[in-house]
Amino acid sequence: MKRFARSFAPLATFGVALGLMVLSASSVQSEGKKTTYKDVKPILDKACIGCHGAAVQSDGIRLDSYAEIMKGRNLVVAGDPKKSKIVAFVNGTRQPRMPMSGKPLPQASIDLLTKWVKEGAAEK
Repeated sequence: MKRFARSFAPLATFGVALGLMVLSASSVQSEGKKTTYKDVKPILDKACIGCHGAAVQSDGIRLDSYAEIMKGRNLVVAGDPKKSKIVAFVNGTRQPRMPMSGKPLPQASIDLLTKWVKEGAAEK
């Protein structure tokens, strides 16, 4: 029995290695997906629309549609998160940190917004 197991050990090792490579490739593939407005809209809807939506526009800022976000005022500078006010306000590098009421956004949400801007802030 030991001889049988030893003869299949390299095959088993190869199988595990192949499986890990497939998992890694699928992980890289999903990481390669470009972030779009559709991906960040739920974050904005949950955390921002109460103060920056159709009904209320604190400081004249609306974040309830792609067109409104991209109108100007450097809310989003496509490709440049450091120049984008939306990123600076949610990550706390610009004050007051947003959202003002409630807890700061989870780091994963900040990272997704930052990634969206860095990748060009695509609508679709």
